[in-house]
Amino acid sequence: MTHRQYGKMTFAVQAPEVCDLCGKTAECRPYGPNGENVCFPCGMQDRAAAERAFLRRLAADDEGES
Repeated sequence: MTHRQYGKMTFAVQAPEVCDLCGKTAECRPYGPNGENVCFPCGMQDRAAAERAFLRRLAADDEGES
């Protein structure tokens, strides 16, 4: 689980999940083009979208961050 506390973000290993784009079971993150949970290879298919999703989460307030 990724979480933010006291202005710092902690990235932890995620339990394997099914990628919303390719269906493979892998460590996924919510960085798909429309916020989908995606594996690394799928995230890198649209790297710009993944970077935007990552930056949105990075800029999010402490409250409501998961």
